[in-house]
Amino acid sequence: MYIELMKMMTHSSSKDVRRTCIDRIKAPFSPITLLLLGKRLRDKDDEIRRQAYVKLTKSKVTIEHFPCQEQRMLIIKEGLTDQNPHVREACIDFLKASLT
Repeated sequence: MYIELMKMMTHSSSKDVRRTCIDRIKAPFSPITLLLLGKRLRDKDDEIRRQAYVKLTKSKVTIEHFPCQEQRMLIIKEGLTDQNPHVREACIDFLKASLT
């Protein structure tokens, strides 16, 4: 069932399905789940990107949990330069929580 949830979060064209999947996954996250959740930080929908940052923050995931330096830099760069102010704010909250 969890694998199906990950597939739907990654491949569904419906933002409502992707949103529900993000809401349903529970920490602690496996490396694969973290990778797939990280991809939602670049989702085409603003609310999905914001929700992914919020999920990471609430789950006490920090930027250091992402093993690849390039992925960390991409998360920071894209989050802080997102066109949507709510996504930028969620990214800032995630980064602040990573520092404490």
